[in-house]
Amino acid sequence: MKRRKSKFLNTAQDSPEIPSIRAPSVQEISSIRALSIQALNLLQLSYRHP
Repeated sequence: MKRRKSKFLNTAQDSPEIPSIRAPSVQEISSIRALSIQALNLLQLSYRHP
């Protein structure tokens, strides 16, 4: 059990998926905003037309 835990911790540290925290780019923010607006529009449509 101990061995398994340490192995997992090592893989988590070595993983390139978890770098130091960075700020999202403008492109990411705008795309996220566009997606959220689309989602809100779909929700409003579904509420209007049950």
